[in-house]
Amino acid sequence: MAKNHTTTEGPRRTPGQWQAGFSLVELMVGMAIALFLLLGLVTFMGDSKRSYLNTNARSQLHENFRFFAERLTHDLKHAGYRGCQHDAPLVDPDTLVAHPAVIGVDGGGAAPDRIKIAYYLPAETNILGLTDDTLTVTDSSLFAVGDAIAISSCGQGWERSGLMVEAIPDGNTLELSDAPVTVTPQGLHVLRANDHDIDDDTLISQLYFFADGRLWVQRDATEADLLAPNSDTAEALVGVPAAAGDINVEELVENMQFLYGEDTSTIRDGIADVFVSADAVGSWTNVTSVRAAILFASAIDPTLPVDTRTYRLLDVTVDPADERRHRKVLRFEVQLRNQINVF
Repeated sequence: MAKNHTTTEGPRRTPGQWQAGFSLVELMVGMAIALFLLLGLVTFMGDSKRSYLNTNARSQLHENFRFFAERLTHDLKHAGYRGCQHDAPLVDPDTLVAHPAVIGVDGGGAAPDRIKIAYYLPAETNILGLTDDTLTVTDSSLFAVGDAIAISSCGQGWERSGLMVEAIPDGNTLELSDAPVTVTPQGLHVLRANDHDIDDDTLISQLYFFADGRLWVQRDATEADLLAPNSDTAEALVGVPAAAGDINVEELVENMQFLYGEDTSTIRDGIADVFVSADAVGSWTNVTSVRAAILFASAIDPTLPVDTRTYRLLDVTVDPADERRHRKVLRFEVQLRNQINVF
């Protein structure tokens, strides 16, 4: 006969049916690990953002000085270009005053220098015919009565200068006069044959200078502008203050220094023998090279350390404002090929 067994234990449970929570220690350890990982993620994101901003600022800085350097070197490489008349002066179209290919003003101490560059720019005005008293061109609208005209040929054996436009009949014919130029003409046209084209060259005279903490370039600059530049008639290149509704471009060109290579040898060979500042140049017609040093600065970045360094720009030490900026010095030298051809 089977026996009945009684027990005080409850019903048996399988292992998967047991339920248990985390202990306090386990919760604290888990939270600590989670906070550590979160802190690392936040730090990584912050560092990534700063790295991106720094890289972007440096990239913008390089873009600025690349743009400026290309423009300045373009003008310097063209300095003194005279077409086929290598020994002809560069003449101001309004005053008939000759311009040196390059001329500068020393800023004094660590102040920024100024430089003016002049050359002819072909304007593609073709001459169709020339007689003793008439000149036929492709576009007579570029001329006015009273204009002076100088005509020369590159290898074709003819040259005329000191001509005056007396009248402009219908069509593209100009009536000329050989009378000496006794009054300031409205304009000067230097017409040349170069290969198969004859061009009406325009004098380009570019002045680079600082004003109001910004870098400017002024076209059609005169000697008076070189001594007293006026930003009201110039174009701001880098560091343009914001107008209403515009984006403020805070990247700056903080300083600009030049040294001029002068050919001082008895027999001119077109090679610079000495490099001097503008106030020490003996003759601007002897300058055959220009050295430049430009100090660029990025926009102010609160995440950067304060820049307290000084910078060497050729023969000058510059101490810019102690600000949170990236700074970079660009140095280069340009040989004035058209000046060398003069000798």
